[in-house]
Amino acid sequence: HFLNHPEFTPFWVVLASIPIGVYSYRRIMRGLPLPSKTVRILLTLAAVAAVVLTQRPVMGRDPGIIALILLSCLKMTELKDRRDFMFVVFMCYFLLFGNFLYDQSLQDLAFTLTAFMLVTSVLLRLNYPENEGGRFSTFAKNAFKYFLYGLPFTVVLFLLFPRTYGPFWNLPQ
Repeated sequence: HFLNHPEFTPFWVVLASIPIGVYSYRRIMRGLPLPSKTVRILLTLAAVAAVVLTQRPVMGRDPGIIALILLSCLKMTELKDRRDFMFVVFMCYFLLFGNFLYDQSLQDLAFTLTAFMLVTSVLLRLNYPENEGGRFSTFAKNAFKYFLYGLPFTVVLFLLFPRTYGPFWNLPQ
């Protein structure tokens, strides 16, 4: 979302997300302990306060996606087992689908499908720990293969379901 539609996401969200992601990656790679519960709670409260203070109205599409971005990044600070990693991967799927609340062009579809393939590759990697030494390209090929398996089903659904006029979600802009 914030890469493909920067006009809807404040720059401070990107500035907050990148260091959190880098910190989380370094913590996991070095085997460092989790930040204290107090630090995690304070960061969460700060993220929610930032959304409430910068977004008007507080309820709606933009504040919801911004909160989802920030809270997904903060979830990465407490990754410790496979279940936590899976949770973050599924949050990535929600963020990708949230992209369609903004635009449904072919360019966005290409961007979202590429990101969807990468996230699915990570999901496959998490579900096959016995292939720990496996190359990421193998998982990416499998993700693409599964996408191709689902394509005929998608075409059938596209042809059978009625189309609506205007944005599917009919959310106020």
